[in-house]
Amino acid sequence: MEHFTVARVTKLTSRLSCLAIFVAACIPTKGESTSASQGGSTGNTSTVSTTGTDVCSGVYDGDLLVAESTDIDTLVGIGSVTGNLQIYMKGKEVEDLSFLACLQSVGGDIAISRNDNLVSTAGPTMLSSYGSLMISRNPQLREVSGFGGSPKIADLWLYDNPLLENVQLAGAEEIGLMRIGQCNGDKPWAHHLALEALEGFSNLKGVDTVFVEGNESLVSLGFLESIVENGGTPPRAAVVRRNPKLSQAEVVSQLSALGVEIVDVCGNAGWIGEEDECICIIGE
Repeated sequence: MEHFTVARVTKLTSRLSCLAIFVAACIPTKGESTSASQGGSTGNTSTVSTTGTDVCSGVYDGDLLVAESTDIDTLVGIGSVTGNLQIYMKGKEVEDLSFLACLQSVGGDIAISRNDNLVSTAGPTMLSSYGSLMISRNPQLREVSGFGGSPKIADLWLYDNPLLENVQLAGAEEIGLMRIGQCNGDKPWAHHLALEALEGFSNLKGVDTVFVEGNESLVSLGFLESIVENGGTPPRAAVVRRNPKLSQAEVVSQLSALGVEIVDVCGNAGWIGEEDECICIIGE
C-alpha cells in the first residue's frame, strides 16, 4: 500500500472545497431576501410550475434555499429542483424534511446546515437523483435518511452533527468522494459524539476516495464490509485518521484485504507513532 503525500490529499479534496464554497455562497447575509416564498433563493427569480393533476409535479426552476423565513407549505408539491437545494432553517421549529416528501430529483447539490431543531432528514423518500450531499452543523440531528434512493452520490460530506447516531443511505451504490468527520492537528474535530458505526450502506458497491477523520465515538467502518459483500470495487484511496475509538489494526486489515493501494491510516486506537507524523488541517 502507498501512503499519501500532502499534495495528493489536497488534490483529492478539491471537490469538497468546491462544495463548501457552494454552501458558503448560499448562506444569507443580514437583510438579504432568500426564502422560496419570496421568489428566489440566491437572488435570481425562480418559479414553481406544475403540470397535470399530479400533486408532486411541481418544478422549482433554479437554486432553492429553504430559510428560516420560508413558508414550507409552499414546497409540499415540489417534485423537482433544477438547481441546488440548500436547507438552512436556523431556529425554525421543523424536526424533519417531510415537507419534501414529493421531491424526486435535484439537478445540483444538496446542503443541509445550521438547522437548530432538525432531528431527522427523513421525508424525501422518493428522491432518486441528485449530485453531492453535505450535512453539517445541525445540533439536534440524530438520523440521516431519506436520500438513499439515488444509486449514485457524487460527494458525501458529514461533520459537526454532535447527536448523530444513524446514517441510512441504503440505496446508494456508488459514492465518488466520502468524507465523514474532520480533524484539527492531532485532535479529533468531527463533533460526532454519538456516531459509533457507518453501517447504513447495505447496497454500496464502490467509493472512489474515503476520508474518515476525527470521529470521537466511531468504532466500525461497516460500509467497507458492504462493498465486499456486494462484490464491489475497492476505494482507490483511503484516509482514516484520528478516530480515537476505531481500531488502527482492524482498519489496516480491512483496507489491505480490499486491496486499497493508496492509504493514510494513523492516530486511531492502538496506533504507535510520533504525534507529528499524523497531523491534519481542517479543510485540507
